[in-house]
Amino acid sequence: MDRPTLLFYRILLIMQLIWLLVTIVLIWGRPVLEIFGGRNDFWLAVVCWFVPILTAWVMDNGRMRQAQRWRFDERGKRMHYRHTIFIRSALIQAANILALNIGLLARRWETILLVLPGLMIYWYFRPREQELAKRYE
Repeated sequence: MDRPTLLFYRILLIMQLIWLLVTIVLIWGRPVLEIFGGRNDFWLAVVCWFVPILTAWVMDNGRMRQAQRWRFDERGKRMHYRHTIFIRSALIQAANILALNIGLLARRWETILLVLPGLMIYWYFRPREQELAKRYE
């Protein structure tokens, strides 16, 4: 199995484990989270939303630099770009799902509002032929 596919699998696995821990903390750890004066659910959602978004951006920039250093044939260019799309989309999707689930569990609509910029970021990182051509000139 190729490296990007394994990376995709591992990212999804890590996000599932993070979601498991967040769920456990939200269900059984209520008194422990009263650090932010009752607003902790929102800040937990912000952190859980921001980290995967930031990771997607850093990973995308790294893959873009990698594409400029390496020489690919036409098939290799498309495969590299496709794996980049899979990884960044999974990270952004995971961020949105985490924000939604935290909002639902905490019954706080403020956390659900994080999904709106998340969807805009997801749309910004959509696959485009122009981006493919620019990255692999």
